[in-house]
Amino acid sequence: MPEPTQDRTAAGRPGRLVVVTPWYPTPENPYWGAFVRATTLALDEQFPDPLVVHVEARVPDAPALATTREVVDGIEVLRVPFVVAPATSRARVAELTRDALAPYADELAAAQVVHAHVGMPTGWAVVDLVGERTRVVVSEHASYLNRLWADERTSAMYAETVRGAARFTSVGEDTSRALRRRYPDVAESVHTVHNPVDVTRFELREDVPGRLDRWLYVGNVLEAKGVLRLVRAFAAWRARRPDATLTVAGGGADTDRALALADELGVADAVRFLGRVDPTGIAAVYRDADVLVHLSVSETFGLSAVEALATGLPVVATATRGAQRNLDVAQDLWMAWLVEVGDEVDDVLAAVEGLEARHRSARPGLVREDLALRFGPQTVAATLGRTLRGEPEPELPADAPVVVAIALHRAVVAAATRVVRDAARRGARAYLVTDGSHAVDVDDRVTVLDVSPARYRVITHRLERWTVDGVPRVLLGAARPLARGLGRADALDALAARQQELSTRLKRTVGEKGVHAHVDPLVLARYVERTWGDLLVDLVLVTWGDPRGIPLATRLARANPDAHVVRTAHHDLLVDVLAGASGTRDTD
Repeated sequence: MPEPTQDRTAAGRPGRLVVVTPWYPTPENPYWGAFVRATTLALDEQFPDPLVVHVEARVPDAPALATTREVVDGIEVLRVPFVVAPATSRARVAELTRDALAPYADELAAAQVVHAHVGMPTGWAVVDLVGERTRVVVSEHASYLNRLWADERTSAMYAETVRGAARFTSVGEDTSRALRRRYPDVAESVHTVHNPVDVTRFELREDVPGRLDRWLYVGNVLEAKGVLRLVRAFAAWRARRPDATLTVAGGGADTDRALALADELGVADAVRFLGRVDPTGIAAVYRDADVLVHLSVSETFGLSAVEALATGLPVVATATRGAQRNLDVAQDLWMAWLVEVGDEVDDVLAAVEGLEARHRSARPGLVREDLALRFGPQTVAATLGRTLRGEPEPELPADAPVVVAIALHRAVVAAATRVVRDAARRGARAYLVTDGSHAVDVDDRVTVLDVSPARYRVITHRLERWTVDGVPRVLLGAARPLARGLGRADALDALAARQQELSTRLKRTVGEKGVHAHVDPLVLARYVERTWGDLLVDLVLVTWGDPRGIPLATRLARANPDAHVVRTAHHDLLVDVLAGASGTRDTD
């Protein structure tokens, strides 16, 4: 129960953490901003006496609320409501947020650090109000930054926020990358810090369900979250399984549309809308389901999927960048299946069937352990605490195990990336050997060794560029004036297009498959050994991916006879190898 506070202002207690947020749990909406509360609680040992300032925008016809200061679950919460009309621009909302906070400026300025959640409106308001008087760290949760940047005024305000904050974090690496690209002058101040998820809140079920007929969705009921596609997919599934049910836990603007669609498709009697569920009751909701289906168009983190997996509930989700990163281990261990973003339902049904067929191979316990390591309160608090204080990330010990994943063909980049990401977050020194032409999705804990400069210098590539591209281009260029004079320019353009098509076909069939696939691996293996051989020592695991990686893997195996050398490494193998390496170091 909330308790009234006495005079506990931060102005009298310098060194305090002050959290400013537009969302925080209330008696009317206990799930609202639950992740902010969880993050603040996780920091308790480092910042034992925080103040949360909940600055809440309310529509004019909402019941009037007074400013209150109370203790909720051991945290002092200052609630500052203000009125905003529904059509108010984001820029104006930010200004109104600043005005609402202005009476408490001295209290904010006296803090050791102010942690503002979301860049607009809160981050801008805090930076503008006290950015020059105290340290401000902003955490971005929004997945709609492109819309903010598309507006001239909000774009300018957002730039002021990023540049005015001491550090800027996001809950997803993709958002961090977008911020670094847009603001390269302050790229070093942008970091990724996930939302904490306490998996111990959830009991792990004994067995993974073999029939996935009780579907569940947890989240905002919005078209952008895929709820209409979800209802269509469920209707198709129920046509096969008449006893199937769908439970929707959450509320939102498209609830009526989802209800109407369920009625139109004849499944309304099998669809149950719970509305928003109190956090204390969400574990029971997961426990009463067979599979979580979450088909969001965009997701920076995906809290409900992580929570579901913590209970041992299989997950079908769209392949957003957040899901690809956060559910990678779950995919390896047959607890998650990703489908493409879109409107199709057949792939959703295939995903559910795929998880059913492989339920005996699923490893929910290992997935839960991975989630605790990555998103547990202690892990997140350690990283966020360093960020709030401005401390650097700790260096890896000199004897950290070394893992190398080789990805010299685009088909194996995703698998190799999962290996090195997993290894890095488990304390290994991770290297990804790849061609620069392949996009890789890793953070700065992984060192990428790019072999493309050497590949382009290989004599076979030089000859290809000259004979297949260079000579025809020179000849066609020389013939162009004559063709124009004879009125045959169109014919020459057609010939040039035909030559380009033939060139592409020759590169693919003769160059890539017939020559480069055999020559490049040998040359690049020597290049890697010569260039980075001093880094690639004392290896414990090497994955070679596809046949192009075999020559390099062979050289590395010869130099590191105790290393595990395999085509690819699933999560459980990686865990075993790193555990063995750790045990060896401990006995030295």
